[in-house]
Amino acid sequence: MNLSSSSSLPFTVDINPSLNPDYVADAQILDDIPNGVFNRWMADPPYNDKTARKMYGTELPSPIRLLEAGARVCKPGSLMFLLLGKPYQPCPSGVKRIGCIDTSVIPNNEVRFLNIYWKYEDA
Repeated sequence: MNLSSSSSLPFTVDINPSLNPDYVADAQILDDIPNGVFNRWMADPPYNDKTARKMYGTELPSPIRLLEAGARVCKPGSLMFLLLGKPYQPCPSGVKRIGCIDTSVIPNNEVRFLNIYWKYEDA
């Protein structure tokens, strides 16, 4: 996997190959991506079990596993964003939650929470 050519462009990961991501994988497991290559990371997983099964054919991802995988592939000093259906406080080692922004999604007015983290050091 060559990440250097896409360093200034978004690098996408999705479990669904029909969406044409750069890397087809479970975002909780980013084994083929080297440590410390990104300055930013964002995950927008399904928000509930029903959506995970219906839209992705998977179990609901674990927020801590997503954060652990994201922290591993990010450099110290990176910002990390996790969009969830509820606020999420736990952090892996070397990561600190620095903010949480709630927003309403139209048309059904469901609330989503953008959890913001800072990776301050390698674990």
